[in-house]
Amino acid sequence: GTKINRVATGPPLRFASLPPTQGQTKHPRRRGDPTPAASLPQIERRGAAAGGRREMRKRERENPCGVCGHYHKCEEGEICGVCGHRPAAADAVAPARVDSAFPSEVLKGFLFLGSYDNASRSEVLKTLNITHILNTVPDCHNLYRNSFTYHCLQDDKTLDFDGATQFLEQCERGASRVLVHCMSGKNRCLLVVSTIVIN
Repeated sequence: GTKINRVATGPPLRFASLPPTQGQTKHPRRRGDPTPAASLPQIERRGAAAGGRREMRKRERENPCGVCGHYHKCEEGEICGVCGHRPAAADAVAPARVDSAFPSEVLKGFLFLGSYDNASRSEVLKTLNITHILNTVPDCHNLYRNSFTYHCLQDDKTLDFDGATQFLEQCERGASRVLVHCMSGKNRCLLVVSTIVIN
């Protein structure tokens, strides 16, 4: 007869699943799945740090230099990148604050008295129809030479009253409005204006 080879059979093989290693999960998180609770504190910390940086930048934007009106760290001695204002030692300790962006009108329709902050605001000057600027401080930059006519007193030790008087007389003859300014609006320009007005 025919010899039949019988293969020994047994119960079906079963493959046991291996336990997940440390730091792994059985089912990887797919897009759209909720964020694991363990990572929420990290996200909250990152959000708080970003919010702190935004708040710091906002405070810097809301606190311009009290002298030139631009945004630089005047109290730390940083030079302004817009106008080149270099704070003096006294300014670095206690920066001067200007109460108003508008200069004071000394002689109606003609003569205005102000600070470097006033002189750095071209929109304000144009609103007042100011066309000429007498700068009494050599360290103050003449920012808008293409828009205004400047005369700067070059000596920081003494005041050139003759040069200032000639410039103002030219402005008066031309019916021009002129701003006389120094750094704070209370020292050199006040002395120049008071002397000229009295004379």
